[in-house]
Amino acid sequence: MKKSGSKLKFKLFAILLVLSLFLISGQQGCPAGTGTGIGTGTSGQNQPSTDSQRTGLDFSFVQGIDYLYSGKKIAPEDVFFVNVRVENSAQVQKGGLLCLRDNIEDVYNGVKTECKNFLIAPAVYAGGKVVTTGSTNIVFGEYKYSNLPISQDITLFATASYADQSSASASVAVPEPQTERLQITQDLAPFTTSIEKTVSLREGGYKVNLAIEFAKSGSDTTINTPDLKKPGLILDPQFSQQQIECAYTEPLIKYLAFDEKKSTNFISCSVLLPKEQISYPLVLKLIYGVKIDKKFNFRIEKEVTKTA
Repeated sequence: MKKSGSKLKFKLFAILLVLSLFLISGQQGCPAGTGTGIGTGTSGQNQPSTDSQRTGLDFSFVQGIDYLYSGKKIAPEDVFFVNVRVENSAQVQKGGLLCLRDNIEDVYNGVKTECKNFLIAPAVYAGGKVVTTGSTNIVFGEYKYSNLPISQDITLFATASYADQSSASASVAVPEPQTERLQITQDLAPFTTSIEKTVSLREGGYKVNLAIEFAKSGSDTTINTPDLKKPGLILDPQFSQQQIECAYTEPLIKYLAFDEKKSTNFISCSVLLPKEQISYPLVLKLIYGVKIDKKFNFRIEKEVTKTA
């Protein structure tokens, strides 16, 4: 019955993930626009590099004559756009929401809060390496600033939000070695997973303790529940056919809370095993939401010589 219950719970988690994808890509109150594509973008654009081949999904800003980017100077009444390139290096399609805003009063126009949906095809792999990264360019605008009384520096904020799932796996040898750091195979994700194993004698068998650590890939990323409401993730470990216990924050839904002030977060799990020499497969099924926050500064000059 426990195995059946575990399967049912994970099906519920999967349903929650799908619902979260719809919630993220269809938030009300923001203008929506979608785009899918694979390729290098429009000819003549300076395409930025992203960190997607390490984290799975990432974005950056395209530079160009009409595009806003870090350090650019523009004059009041200049019309401009913001071109954001979103890349997907995972082998599955990813969708979410990208939002922009600035830090100046709306009375001066400029970049008011605006959101657009994105849906990106998976990357193409050959021989275990990325051949083509899934990508799309999302263009916001047109914008312009009006009636600014002085020259000033302005900050543009961009946030990409999406729900995702991945897995990490390892082979756990029991009882030897008694302590070791497991060799992990992990899907692309905005965090890395490491596991320390300790084996001890217990009740005529072996007790295996697993100290699992999740480390964020960057300071601009937060890991949340799939609905993006709480920091943390859903962790469903499968240890062969054995019952594994973990110190969840909320055991009913297998939720592990994250401390947003820390770059690493931990959870301890344990399992009781028969007294025999054997290797067990461990699979961690991970369900979570991701927010990537980026920003850059530019300047409005009352009088400026326009350059490309």
